[in-house]
Amino acid sequence: MDRWIYNRLYSKCPHFEGLTALDLGCGEGFNAVGLAKLGVNVTAVDRQTAMIEKTQQIADKEKVTVVTEVAKIQDFQPNTKYDIVLFTHVLHFIPSENRENVVQKAIDSVKAGGALVF
Repeated sequence: MDRWIYNRLYSKCPHFEGLTALDLGCGEGFNAVGLAKLGVNVTAVDRQTAMIEKTQQIADKEKVTVVTEVAKIQDFQPNTKYDIVLFTHVLHFIPSENRENVVQKAIDSVKAGGALVF
């Protein structure tokens, strides 16, 4: 997991076990798997099937569970709120006409008192 992200999250929630997280635009799942290794229940979303497959391969290798979904962030509809929402290194991939709605969706996906890493 990215050390900068870990440090920001740890300062907000030093106990990860049992928390929920959403990784929007997860790429190869580096952060998603890292959170799962800490005991977080993670959902990882990416628009590229190859990235989701890589995320699942890494999760399997590390013997952790990561729920994955292939979807464009602007089309993904979370059915719950999360303790942690990661929305990193993806905003520039979102069409400009969708950015405001996507950012609002990320904000709305965080539980009260949760953490949004943007």
